[in-house]
Amino acid sequence: MTEIIETKEMTLTTTCSCEFYDEETDTSKPAEYCYGDCYTEDLEYYTEAFLNPWLEAKAIMADSPVRIEGSAMGWQRRSGYKDTSARAIIDSLSFDGDWTLVIRYDGNDLSFVRYSHDEPTGASFIVVPVSLDGETEWE
Repeated sequence: MTEIIETKEMTLTTTCSCEFYDEETDTSKPAEYCYGDCYTEDLEYYTEAFLNPWLEAKAIMADSPVRIEGSAMGWQRRSGYKDTSARAIIDSLSFDGDWTLVIRYDGNDLSFVRYSHDEPTGASFIVVPVSLDGETEWE
């Protein structure tokens, strides 16, 4: 018997995409004003639907150390990693500028593709739990 694994995907962006929902016509259209609530709501959805299930699957806590392994970062398409806490993943992948994160969770792996001015084809990231071995520095 083959187990079917559902992959979830969402987008988190600094570009506001607030919408106005018209109940009468059952349609949505871009809102004239955006107060930043859409980013906050998307961040809360990421925590509930992506981060928390991943933490549970890996049997770790939000303050547990993780390593974010990245490739094709920046205009020079470099590779590297950052050790941080699970709760700080989004902060570690964001920067002061315009960016979009495509977040994927397949029941086991939590991965990200970040698009920005310097990463038009996307920088890829995967998050893995790490153990504190005395040599790992994390936030």
